[in-house]
Amino acid sequence: MPNTIQSLNRIQFTGVAAAGTGAITVDTAIAQYETPASGGAVDQGKYKLLVIDGADWEISKSIYTSAGTTVSRVLIDSSTGSLLNLVG
Repeated sequence: MPNTIQSLNRIQFTGVAAAGTGAITVDTAIAQYETPASGGAVDQGKYKLLVIDGADWEISKSIYTSAGTTVSRVLIDSSTGSLLNLVG
């Protein structure tokens, strides 16, 4: 996989995050959308991720890991100036 950030279309899912700013475990697709796996994500692929928590948001560079179905988070931009501190 090239060292570039890829895009996937029609991906939207619920996630389970450990408390804090760590990786998010992919749960289920939102109706009419897909999970990263069903939408074509490849293991260790780099993708842009939008996380929304209430009125706050972040755009992150993420690495998708298929074994644990997780996405990591490295900040690109956010409404708070940092990664969102998600509740587990």
